[in-house]
Amino acid sequence: MLVLENISKAFASNSEPILRDLSLHLRNGDFTILIGGNGSGKSTLLKLIQGEHQPDKGRILLDELDLTSSPLHRRAAYISCVAQDVHSGTVKELTLFENLALSRLRGEKARFTRASLHREFCKQQISSLGPGLQRFLDIPLTSLSGGQKQMLALVMATARKPKLLLLDEHCSALDPKISQELMSHTEKLIREHSVTTLMVTHSLTDALRYGDRLIMLREGRIILDASANEKASLTVPDLLKLYHHYEDSSLL
Repeated sequence: MLVLENISKAFASNSEPILRDLSLHLRNGDFTILIGGNGSGKSTLLKLIQGEHQPDKGRILLDELDLTSSPLHRRAAYISCVAQDVHSGTVKELTLFENLALSRLRGEKARFTRASLHREFCKQQISSLGPGLQRFLDIPLTSLSGGQKQMLALVMATARKPKLLLLDEHCSALDPKISQELMSHTEKLIREHSVTTLMVTHSLTDALRYGDRLIMLREGRIILDASANEKASLTVPDLLKLYHHYEDSSLL
């Protein structure tokens, strides 16, 4: 379970807080969608959880382990992240196989596994994606499209069996068709691995279509926390009404 207790964060002593006394609990296996306007605190929240920033106040716990002061590299043992940048978390000079194997070697149990077993594991991991990635197994990532690179990053993130998966607008840099294909694969991998997931998106359509829970931030506070049943009755206009005085075309 991920527990955020009274989290506050500002980036200057005299500035308005980005997050204001925010508390949030995610149960194991939850697939939670996080939405909100620009500046609402979405990405800041993910960076606090990941360890890129430290909160000014509050605590962050994962399965009762206090991570509040833990550096990013220590949290990487428990938390995986896929961001908007298609090169984030991968080494573009290495091949698809080398990237997958390198990701797997971050786990102690896999450290001395034979190369042939690494290769078989990697083939199994990408075989379910369906975009023909196996034929790119031994060429540098520079030969892959943006969508294929994001699929690779997602496979790498889930194959490590993290306690928590963070998705920070990982589809937003792709064209609509590829974005929807990636979202379908995202949901498939999350369900297969039963990994607790917090996903930031600007797409209100995706926010209503995917996930078990929907949270909306505004000015650093949670203004909507809807269960799967509750969000099933919501529409995009319903969500926009919560931002009736907030004109932001990126929410559409």
